[in-house]
Amino acid sequence: PGYLVRNPRKLHEIIENPRDYFPDLSGRKKLILVTNPDIFYLCFYSLYSEMDSANLFRDFLVKFNYIVIDEFHYYNAKQLANFLMFFILSKEYGYFNAGRKICLLSATPDDELFKYLAKIDLKYKLVSLDNEPAESDSYEKVQTLSEIELTLHSGKIDDVLKNRPELISDLLNSEKEGAVISSSLRTITDINQGLKNTGLTGKIGLITGAVSSKERGEATISYPLVLATPTVDIGYNFKKVGKLRQNIDFVCFDALYGSEFTQRIGRAGRLLGKKDTTHRSIGHAFVQGKLYAQLQAGKNYDRREFAELVKISLGEDNRFYFYIQSYAVLEAFYPLYKHLKRVSEDHQNRVREVFETIREVFAPESDTKFDEMMKKIQWHTSYKNVIEAHEKNVYDNFIQGDQEKAAWSYLEHQSWLNGKLEEFRETPSEQLNTAIKGFIKRRSNREQVVEYAKEKYTPIKSLFNFRGSDVSIRCGIHDPNYFFQNTANYTEYDLFHVLLHYEFTVISREKCHEFTGNWGNYCDFFVRVDDRKESRDEIQFDYNASDIDREDFERQHCWGPTALKGLRFSLSKGYVPNGMQGILEDKYITCLLSKMEKRGALNNILETKRQVAHPLFVTFSDGQQEYKLILGAQAFLIHAELQGKWKEKDQTAAT
Repeated sequence: PGYLVRNPRKLHEIIENPRDYFPDLSGRKKLILVTNPDIFYLCFYSLYSEMDSANLFRDFLVKFNYIVIDEFHYYNAKQLANFLMFFILSKEYGYFNAGRKICLLSATPDDELFKYLAKIDLKYKLVSLDNEPAESDSYEKVQTLSEIELTLHSGKIDDVLKNRPELISDLLNSEKEGAVISSSLRTITDINQGLKNTGLTGKIGLITGAVSSKERGEATISYPLVLATPTVDIGYNFKKVGKLRQNIDFVCFDALYGSEFTQRIGRAGRLLGKKDTTHRSIGHAFVQGKLYAQLQAGKNYDRREFAELVKISLGEDNRFYFYIQSYAVLEAFYPLYKHLKRVSEDHQNRVREVFETIREVFAPESDTKFDEMMKKIQWHTSYKNVIEAHEKNVYDNFIQGDQEKAAWSYLEHQSWLNGKLEEFRETPSEQLNTAIKGFIKRRSNREQVVEYAKEKYTPIKSLFNFRGSDVSIRCGIHDPNYFFQNTANYTEYDLFHVLLHYEFTVISREKCHEFTGNWGNYCDFFVRVDDRKESRDEIQFDYNASDIDREDFERQHCWGPTALKGLRFSLSKGYVPNGMQGILEDKYITCLLSKMEKRGALNNILETKRQVAHPLFVTFSDGQQEYKLILGAQAFLIHAELQGKWKEKDQTAAT
């Protein structure tokens, strides 16, 4: 419209009247909106913008008649629950009856999805090769995929390609074009350097999270070989100009799970719209597990049969389905809570009924009540208000109620720690209220309450996060040796990755701008990357709890997701500059702590679901104790998984 507006408001205005932004639109054309799931989540869960939350929630709930969600198998259980929440509200408020349709696209649909669709009582039609109508036999057949000759490798992809670079160079020399895909950025970096050393410089494009959008766009068009991370697993097409046969003639990839394997092997040999369909594709898969035993050397498999063998052999990925039975109910309640505040009193009972449906779908064995969830979110909101008022240096009648509420919770917590909880709860309410009012008049007491509010607020805030990447230290990187990109000498990436995999020199923001022309406005640190580390390292954390004994510390922090302030990190082998070690020290960090003596179940989850737990060394007055530390929103996923496994074990023992 010619003036600056907030992005959330702009999105609402585009949905409301797209012609304001696209004046060439004419007539009553339907709006086709293509967005990523993160934006959907922010809008539907009322998290994008407080000022625009009501409009955007209504936009996504009400205004779209046909919703397509691509690569649906790629989402974990937390993300699945977010979509299921949308399905439930669509059904409960009659939008399916009014004609709304949803199309879920997946090469490998998961059995759990069908179970949840049945729980919601959603009618669906499965469209696959297994249920094509009889009349389709007379249709013209169009080949969409080439045959692929697959070789399985048991070693690591970077080690094998380092020792046998001809696996790639021979294919390129025969004028074939292909891709190498790995789940690890470090692996892709090592492969890139190794292949360049064999004379392939100028033939390699990169598509990773550390590569600029411009270079990613040029990668497939300008280079015969693309090295990529899972950035390409969803919604990415390998474009080639004027190529008559498949765009990707060969693919080399690693895969831990069946869905990854199927996704990545499917990148090669796509023929839709191609005139030349006679060329066989080549595949090299680097996998562990029992897939070797399931396959016969030299045998031809059709893709459906092969996909089923892969699924059975490599198993499910890190879906974390126990999350849906636990924390998903609380997460789903937040948009209901916001919705409840917007509807009239006459419609509030309907919101309660919708909650019961959500509980029945997600956690039918739970006795969680609407009012219980309501109190949790109200506490969360009160803590948020207290924190924001403190940051603005506001202490007035408007915030006093929330401050008194938070002070009551803080004093109750202190009573529990000191073994006086019963005495606190038996204190007459009038006497307690008077004491609280006097307590928060002192600034030092209010600051203690604010710290407590931050500790309680932080974990729940982490829960409302689509991807779980809420603990990150952004680093501006001057890359004169082009480890991260082929053509640009600047990128931004997570500091932990830099610490683990590179030798570097800390530089100032001004120096980084002088070298690269970039200011890195959202970066915490700036470094010049000098070389790759040959030996692998590990991030470890330290925490000073000398003012509390171990028993009280574990009572507070070893029961579930919590938040710690004062974490410092280092490397198990290398050196971390002092200025970096304490970057998290003044922040509350969501985490899950596990005692070392109970690490068996945790280690099993970490190994099978490709998760990371860091060593945490806690210093008490009488010595040091080691724990395992899971950071960020993953704390909820892993804790739910642990609880689910323990419950299954108890049920098995009981029978």
